[in-house]
Amino acid sequence: MPEVPSLPPEATGGLRSFNLLPWRAQQHRARQHQALALLACGVVAALALLAGIELPLRHQLRAENQRLEPLRTSISLARRGAANRDELETKRTQASALLAEVNRIRQANLMALDWLTALPAEVPAGVRLTGLNLDKSGWQLRGLAQELSQPAALLERVRQMPMVADVRMDQLQSNPDALRQFQLAGRLVNQ
Repeated sequence: MPEVPSLPPEATGGLRSFNLLPWRAQQHRARQHQALALLACGVVAALALLAGIELPLRHQLRAENQRLEPLRTSISLARRGAANRDELETKRTQASALLAEVNRIRQANLMALDWLTALPAEVPAGVRLTGLNLDKSGWQLRGLAQELSQPAALLERVRQMPMVADVRMDQLQSNPDALRQFQLAGRLVNQ
């Protein structure tokens, strides 16, 4: 029979104690060892199960990423192409607006050329034109006349021209012993 451990007499107050059921302690230790062994086996089995599931899934994920890479490249190229198309459309719109503005300016210049070509025929005798300013807001025509009626006649003749509008006399200075200074103003019809 195995020897039964006992406590020293000082720990029990001088009395000896005996373990009457030593097999229970052995069974308890054996069950603890079994439980630890089962726990270790469970942990190993769980890790093996996770590895068995994760490795094929990782392989599938890698294969899907490789299969999707050309699609991602195509999408990226399509997005860049769409951005380029949008940029080209914007530039086309800007170019169209610029072309329309150039045509408008060309028309205005042709109108001004027609008016300047027709103007000398409308200047009455005794009137000398000394200056012309032509800008976005309109035109100003300056000149000298011998009589007061001559600028008025020029004003009426210019008003009859179809290329101009809003014609008015801006300034008229009259000195009895000198030439009369005048300024007509207006705008071209397409301005």
